[in-house]
Amino acid sequence: MKTKIVAVLLTGILLAFPVGLRAADDGKSPLKQFIETQRQQAAAFRQQEITENRAFRETLKGKSKQEKIEALKQFRNQQKQERKAFLQNQHDRLMAFLRERLAGSTNLTEQQKADLLAFFETQYQENMAFYDQQCEETLEFFEKTINDTGLTAEQKKAAIRDFLKEKREQAKQYRSQQKQERKNKLDSLRPKKTAM
Repeated sequence: MKTKIVAVLLTGILLAFPVGLRAADDGKSPLKQFIETQRQQAAAFRQQEITENRAFRETLKGKSKQEKIEALKQFRNQQKQERKAFLQNQHDRLMAFLRERLAGSTNLTEQQKADLLAFFETQYQENMAFYDQQCEETLEFFEKTINDTGLTAEQKKAAIRDFLKEKREQAKQYRSQQKQERKNKLDSLRPKKTAM
């Protein structure tokens, strides 16, 4: 009985302390821990959105087509605002983490530190502009497709499926481009190795 209590207490203590205080145990750098935490938070947020989407679809049953369209617009707009707030919070935390880490760095000049922070801020702004554009294009496409009386229900589903597949590919390419830009920026700040 005592071992169970001790085990439960130890588990509670380990879970209660921030991950950063346990860094020596798992051998991960603070940056990797921070990124992992942000990924976990993002995954939880996406899962919450999926749950909300399912619950929302249930509320549409028995409504007219026009009521469904209006409710969907309102719901998507609300979700978009919540997602943007979440992303802004994630970005703010990342920038605070970077500022803290860069403040202690002696490898970079103050100008390099400022450039790096400005680069990450610019990338965030580009990402938000891309996200807004994607949302706007998607909303326009859905409205156009739903209101197209010349298409059957199957044709509408196929058109939506193809459109979403194209949007996923565009987003994948965009993320890949952003990742390469980050890599190039960070590589430019690393000391050049000289051949001996």
